[in-house]
This record gives sequence, structure tokens and C-alpha cells, in this order.
Amino acid sequence: MYDEENQPEPSIEADTENATKFHGYDASPGSRLDDTESLSEYYRRLANINAGIWTGEWADKEALRRSDNLAIFDAISGQLELTSYQKRIARTQFDELNLRELSSPNGIDTPLVAIIISAIVCRQDGRIYHPNRSDNSNDELFTNLLTEFDYRDSVVRSCYDKVLNRVSL
Repeated sequence: MYDEENQPEPSIEADTENATKFHGYDASPGSRLDDTESLSEYYRRLANINAGIWTGEWADKEALRRSDNLAIFDAISGQLELTSYQKRIARTQFDELNLRELSSPNGIDTPLVAIIISAIVCRQDGRIYHPNRSDNSNDELFTNLLTEFDYRDSVVRSCYDKVLNRVSL
């Protein structure tokens, strides 16, 4: 017991997103709830629970989508060789964007937004990419990556304008 007058009341709720909660209807100790046989499946399930994506009964689709989008951004920023500072700033800005608002059928998608937000952040450090400049005056990593994805010029320009109006640098 605690002393009400000298100590605060103890916390009864978890204060982190990935805290484990136990339920009375859980299976008996030693049995797995997911009926998996391999340890890799078992630990994959535990990792998803710990990440807050899956509770054992349902998946948090918004958290899963956010996690996937940030993984795409991390891959793109690695391809573009962003510094850790640039990556941190661009990742924060990318995470705050509403990608559904920006997307268009057969046009703007998550990788393109990641490339454009990286270009906007890199501009502060002298690496310049702008869709209206010629390829030989733009940063080579950006032009090569956009060429690999085969985006139309009009889509890249539209995305650049949309993202530039929504970021706060």
C-alpha cells in the first residue's frame, strides 16, 4: 500500500504505446494464440504487437500505413544520400503531410512525394533539384531516380508545387 498523504497514487495505466496489456480471456500459459508452429512467425507476431500495429485481434491500419510510408521515405532518402540532418528534417515534414490529399490516380504517389520533399530540404544545403530546370543543371541523384520511376514531367511539376505549398521550412 502507499501513503496517500506523502506519495502520489500509483499509475495503473501504461504510458507508452507498446506496453503489453493482459486480458483475462488469454489462453493458458505455454500455448500460442496464433496457432503458429515456426518461431519466425511467432516473433513476427510479437514484433507487430510491440510496434502497436496489431493487437492480436485487429490491425491498426493507420499505423500500418504510416509505417509503410515512412519505410518508403527511408528507402528513397538512402538512394538520394541525404545527410542525417536532412533526413530528420525531411522525414518530419513527410510524416506531417496528408498523402491522400496529394495523391492522384496514375500520378502523384508516395515515392514521388518522398523524392520531392527530399529535394526541397536538400535545397537549403546547395543540392538543387527543380522540375523546371534542365537535367544537367539539377542534382544527378534526383534526376536519375526520377528517370528510373518514369514519372511524367507534368506530374513531377504538380507534385513539387503541391508539396512546396504544404511544408514549413
